Amino acid sequence: MIQYLFVHLFYGKRRIFLYLSLIIIPVFIYMLSISGVSMNQELLFHEDYQLYYEEMAQKSLHLLIPFFIVLITMDHDQSFLKPMIAYFEKLKVITSKFALYIIILTWFYLMVFILYHVIPCIFTSYYQVNTFSIPYFFNIFLDGIILMIIILTFIKDRQKAFSVVFALLYILFSLYQEDQESILIFYIIPLYFPSISSFSLAIPYKMCYIFLGLVLSIKKMLYEEI
Repeated sequence: MIQYLFVHLFYGKRRIFLYLSLIIIPVFIYMLSISGVSMNQELLFHEDYQLYYEEMAQKSLHLLIPFFIVLITMDHDQSFLKPMIAYFEKLKVITSKFALYIIILTWFYLMVFILYHVIPCIFTSYYQVNTFSIPYFFNIFLDGIILMIIILTFIKDRQKAFSVVFALLYILFSLYQEDQESILIFYIIPLYFPSISSFSLAIPYKMCYIFLGLVLSIKKMLYEEI
């Protein structure tokens, strides 16, 4: 079922875009990693250059990735799903669609994580691989799942252009949190912010939030007319 959905949801231009995103992102990371100074200077001030690269890359990816998620998920409501729902049970089709997009997002974030480390290792002398970025990538991966659930729940084929609004709202909430650091907003929408996401219960809360969102979204779709 998942393989069948992938073939029909990601055909032609959609599949080309998915692969093109893995060309755009490495070029973008490469441009951020290049310091423009000599190898000796990179080695001498390697900690400063690495810190600058990590801060710039993480902030840039945090603003860029939501638009990739929107473009990947905005075409989820296709007409071919209706006869499938009639042939298979509705719950099976809905859960398979969610599973497909979670698999694609997992693969996408894993590729970005690998490129984030591999490109500066190859093209610079200052970069040293560390594990400090793992919590950051896991948090923005969970953010991506939340954004995916919202789009799959509220965006239909006739309204797919409005899915960009959710990416913009995600960015606005993130920028607002940089100034306010409101724990109340995190309870309502648990998006990534370093000072709050470092709390020991932040990730378990976000995962429970995602599970509840999945349950409510699937329940809403089950009661919608075909």
